[in-house]
Amino acid sequence: MSIFKKPKGNEHLATKESANTVSKPVSKTESATNIFGRHKPSKKPSMELKPSMELFEESNGKTPHSKTEQKKRFFSKPEMRHKAPLTKKQIIQKLEKRKIRRHLLKYYLQKCGFETEPESVRDKLLITSAIIAFIASTFYGGYLVAHGASVITGITIFFTLLIVGFVVLYLLIFFGIFIVLDFTMFKRKSELESVLADFLQLTSANVHAGMTLDKALWYAVRPRFGVLAKEIESVAKETASGTPLEESLRKFASKYHSTVLQSSVSLIIEGLEAGGEMGPLLNRIASNIKENQLMVREMAANVSTYTIFISAATIFAAPLLMALSYQLLIVINKLSLAIEMPTTTSALQSLPVAFSKVNITPSQFRIFAIICLSVTSLFSAMMVSIIKSGDIRASLKNIVVFIVATLAIFLLMSLALRGVFSTFF
Repeated sequence: MSIFKKPKGNEHLATKESANTVSKPVSKTESATNIFGRHKPSKKPSMELKPSMELFEESNGKTPHSKTEQKKRFFSKPEMRHKAPLTKKQIIQKLEKRKIRRHLLKYYLQKCGFETEPESVRDKLLITSAIIAFIASTFYGGYLVAHGASVITGITIFFTLLIVGFVVLYLLIFFGIFIVLDFTMFKRKSELESVLADFLQLTSANVHAGMTLDKALWYAVRPRFGVLAKEIESVAKETASGTPLEESLRKFASKYHSTVLQSSVSLIIEGLEAGGEMGPLLNRIASNIKENQLMVREMAANVSTYTIFISAATIFAAPLLMALSYQLLIVINKLSLAIEMPTTTSALQSLPVAFSKVNITPSQFRIFAIICLSVTSLFSAMMVSIIKSGDIRASLKNIVVFIVATLAIFLLMSLALRGVFSTFF
């Protein structure tokens, strides 16, 4: 005899219904919640809403709009526009932008090899900007008061310069720090990629000799590898202390903003996990890196004509034309002062050439020429750097060389043309 009593009549039906409700799976739309923590409404309207919908139709005499149209009309109201829910993709994008802004300085410091915390850098930057702004505003306010300005005017100018100077200095120094870090990061990346292929070939030879991968990496280190040698030494130390080789390699690759290094490390880790032969894999990676570097050099050699043309036009042609224009302006000013112009209108009309007053002085034109040549040299150096290596940061020294050479040739040409024109005028 069973210890469970079988239900009778309606009780039996009730148990069946309850069993059906328990065993019935919950749909995704009913169980899933949206990102704001509210349950998503079901697609089918409930039975309790039907009378209210009928009353709505009877009272207005119009059929209700669809759900999408109701949402559009609801959120198109001015008072409800700010309450429109964001999609999941928009929220993720906002969070990523906020995270990038928050950790941008930390990312640059990490890729440049600095272990300084971003908070300490910001604090030092704030203190430095405040001190410089305070000193500059104090001296300028005191100078104005000493030369006859009122005390109230000096205090007003002091606080104005203090606030404005602090903000401007903070932004300028912060921007300058990012420029320096960006160039440092690119320099570290270039140094590492230039010796990575040779290092992988030595490691492949060690693996073919019978060494394990961690020992092969350690014995492939050479002093000429520079920063790569130091990084591999730290990887070997971490591996010897018990850290898995895959984890040490991932940590090493995350320190550099290099796609070549990250791809190479990823292939090495995949080879380790798959259990394949590491010697041929390392040799193939090294050969691919060298092929890419050779391709870049060939492309730079093919467009060397453009770099020569841009360099010659910027360093020689532009300063020569500016110096010639400068000397012609001086000559025209001398001639306009030396020639006695007639005062009558009939006499002026009889002249074959019409003379007018020169509205620009030679000193003003000289300042304009220096600024124009400096800007032209800056952008020309950037163009040459992009054509040769594909990146502006690859030839930072070219910018200084172009500007200095252009201005020096302009001054020399001005002196030479002055000597030539002085013999005639």
